[in-house]
Amino acid sequence: MKPVCDGILFCDSWRLKTFDDQAIMAARGLLFMTEFPPPYDMFGGDIFAASLAAAEEIAFGRGLGEKVVGPITGVILPPRRFGPL
Repeated sequence: MKPVCDGILFCDSWRLKTFDDQAIMAARGLLFMTEFPPPYDMFGGDIFAASLAAAEEIAFGRGLGEKVVGPITGVILPPRRFGPL
């Protein structure tokens, strides 16, 4: 299911094909975590941006009340399967 609110995508990394792609973006400091205000604070998203200030501008521009928490510094990759599935 696509992570959208009011028709606005709030998880930029959803567009990436693999967890490895997410890990690369995080390692380069280009992926930022967001959170929503109560009562929607159980949800969060992420933003691709060159800096914290740029991520905050994108979050504001989405108009969903998101706040940037900070950079995502790593991604936990799921176990890889080897051999036939």
